[in-house]
Amino acid sequence: IKQGIVDNKDGTYKVRFFKKADWWAENYSEEWVTIDGDLPAMKGATETRYAKGQKTKKGGREMWPSLFEKAFAEFKGGYDKMGEGGSSAEALEALSGGKVSYMTTATTPKDTLWARLEKASKAKDPMSAGTYGKDRDSLYEGTRLYAWHAYTILGTKMRGRGKKKERYVVMRNPWGQTEPGSDGKDDGIFELTLDNFIKFYQNVNISNLQ
Repeated sequence: IKQGIVDNKDGTYKVRFFKKADWWAENYSEEWVTIDGDLPAMKGATETRYAKGQKTKKGGREMWPSLFEKAFAEFKGGYDKMGEGGSSAEALEALSGGKVSYMTTATTPKDTLWARLEKASKAKDPMSAGTYGKDRDSLYEGTRLYAWHAYTILGTKMRGRGKKKERYVVMRNPWGQTEPGSDGKDDGIFELTLDNFIKFYQNVNISNLQ
């Protein structure tokens, strides 16, 4: 991420993405997008309309998430072009230049799914997971999870001892808020048992940086 953005010192920024020549190509080439620092906001608002960085100790927010988002909109042909959903695998490839592997939770054996998540977690490979579509809205009622939404997978962990050990997947809502559980932080970060992860998420994308 740090290598992928350059401040041109004139109010503009260069942001790097990776792109394949076609679907069959093995390698990715760099493509730099130049944008200005004007970010979209609602009339009268004091913050950006879309992506927001973390608040800083000096006040205000980090700008890089909003700049990456604006550059990706330029890369895709406009905010409207990427505002109707899509594949998080494509976003992972564009950001990392790493080939993305795809799994469905319905067809991947539970132990195989866990092994791949654990391996990617240890390697610090970027991962994402998508929930089911709007036709399954009732599945998410009262869960604070959302249908047709992409989440970040932050890693895996084991809880408990002996026979009571249970496998958990650590998740993050990219909104930076709204998650199941009651840890009181409302930072978007939460944990699900592997069984619940399989219940609520239909696919997994892993960017293989190694």
